[in-house]
Amino acid sequence: MPDIDDMGFVNRTQGVCGFAAALYALYAHSPTLKDQQALSDAARWDTRIAAEIKTYLMILKAERNERLLGMIQTFCAGYPGLGGFTMSGYIEKINSIPENVPVGASMADKEISVTIALPPPVLADYLRRVCGFRNATEVAADNGRNELIVGVQKGDPAYTMYGGLCHYIYRLGGTWYTWGGRAGSLEQLNRDYDRRYVPCCYVSPVG
Repeated sequence: MPDIDDMGFVNRTQGVCGFAAALYALYAHSPTLKDQQALSDAARWDTRIAAEIKTYLMILKAERNERLLGMIQTFCAGYPGLGGFTMSGYIEKINSIPENVPVGASMADKEISVTIALPPPVLADYLRRVCGFRNATEVAADNGRNELIVGVQKGDPAYTMYGGLCHYIYRLGGTWYTWGGRAGSLEQLNRDYDRRYVPCCYVSPVG
């Protein structure tokens, strides 16, 4: 049976929290069990997530969307662990996956990382353009919204942009979803995962 927790499976080994958060939102809004099953199947394969990321980046490149591509480049180049990031190098790495990862294998098994840091405006664009959330947008505060993708910071000065953004978590009602797990509050999630996350930015899938 499909399970919403499958949406965060790949994020356990790959730094793709923005795309994982979008998958959580897609699953929550999927109208049928068949749609949920398709998402659940796809979300458990890191190679398919990598292909999805590449597709989105190639759309931006085809449109010559220098604003969003520049945001990704700048954020990733300054993001801890991603120094030296270039868009061409990243896409080349994804293109090499079929040669380096056997069918059915995991990129993590081959020590291949497709970690990518998404600025909030880019995540909102991805939700609108690819996921079908026509009204997705950044919002300034929670304001009691039932559903949000919450960007969090952990007080680490190495994370310098977007209020220290280091991770995205999907929240629906009172439940917080990340890494294939869930918690009844951010405080509980911090206890469960030994984190010190504090919200720093918000993206609403539904406006």
